[in-house]
Formats: sequence, structure tokens, C-alpha cells
Amino acid sequence: MNAAEKRGSIAQERDDILDASAYDAWFETPLGRLCRELEEEAIFRLADVRPREVALDVGCGTGNYSLEMARRGARVVAVDRSAGMLCAARGKALREGLPIAFHRASADSLPLSSGSFDLIVCITVLCFAERPDMILREAHRLLKATGRLVIGELNRSSYWALLRRARAAFHDSSYGSARFLSPGELKKLLGQAGFEVQESETHIFFPPANRPTLLKRYRQFEGAGKHLAPGHGAFMAMKAVRQPS
Repeated sequence: MNAAEKRGSIAQERDDILDASAYDAWFETPLGRLCRELEEEAIFRLADVRPREVALDVGCGTGNYSLEMARRGARVVAVDRSAGMLCAARGKALREGLPIAFHRASADSLPLSSGSFDLIVCITVLCFAERPDMILREAHRLLKATGRLVIGELNRSSYWALLRRARAAFHDSSYGSARFLSPGELKKLLGQAGFEVQESETHIFFPPANRPTLLKRYRQFEGAGKHLAPGHGAFMAMKAVRQPS
């Protein structure tokens, strides 16, 4: 690596660390905390993490799901392509004394053995991928025959996705390159990758307003949204298993 390439690499790692800090900071806002709570409730209900099973967190980010799976007794492997995100995740695991194996790798080509995992979780990764189908096929390769895959994605058929696309058109945003999926599109991709969807649900029906007076009522929005527009929550969660051979 020459001097220019080294400077570029250092600058990229710095930007990754700043992105990781901003990511965690959003989840510390009142709206972010509520969204995280609802998303994690959905994912961990579907995942049903069991002690001593082997779990993989694809696109682990700053490690929130990896840490919780480890707390529940799973043996966790976590992968991400961002050095900054992995640095933040390792720091959290170290502070809690959780033995998580972290790897820097691309989600569509992982240096892991086939049929190694009882559980794979993949949260808001597909929308940023050029080939989400390749990520799902890789998950299929890595999952045991009796294993389960849990996906969490931002729902294209939601008010939040509409706002994100509108903002990205006028402002520099990480969502500018995102390709949001609808529940139907995600189910189709899973089927093409060899999975059978067992459960599907959406959550977060309230507007993205960080106002304390509204936040107190947002749980009421959830009940109404699930009844009136069950497929249009901002966050969709699906549980899938490998199709029978």
C-alpha cells in the first residue's frame, strides 16, 4: 500500500467510526429508543434464541443484536464490512465480557463453513446491497437444515420509506442508495433463495416525529396500525426456514 492509499484507508476508517457513533446516537433519542424497542421485540420473538446454539449476525453494525443473542446464551459470530462498526461492536462486547467472534467480510461471501448455524439474523442489510439475492443464498448455505433465518428490513410500503426517499432526493443521505423492499418482494426473494416464510409482520405505524408529547401516545398508534394497515408498518420482520429438499 502506497502513502496515498494508506491515507485513504485511514480516512475511510475514521468516517466509518463517525458513522457508527451517529448510528448509536440516533437510538439514544426518544424516538430511536422506542423504535429499537419495537424492532428488537419483533426480531427476538421470531428468533427464539436458545442457549448454546450457534448464531450468526449478518451485517452486525455496532453489535446490538449480537450482544443480546450472546446474553441469551447463544454462541455468536458477527460479521460486517465496516471497520468502524466492528470496532464499536467489539468495544461493547469487551465491556460486557461477551465472547463474540467478529469478522470483517462481505455478506454475500462469508469465510464460514456451510451448515454451521442454528440461527441467522440479518437486520437492515438487504436494502443497502447490490445483490440481496446473493446474501440470502449465502445465508441458505450457512444455515443448518433445521435452522431458521430472521430478517428485519425497512418496509417500502410505509410512510417512513416515502419520507426517506423524499429527503434523499434533496439531501445527502445514506438512504439515497437504498432499495427498500415490500413484504411481497422480500417473500419472493426468500422463496427464490430456497426459503419458506413461516411468519411475517410489520411494526412502527406512528410518524417519525421526535416529540415527547406524541411519543407517549405512540403505543396506541401501534395497536391501531396493526388492525387497520397490518402490512404497512415501517419495519418488517420475517422468519424463514430452508425449504424441504
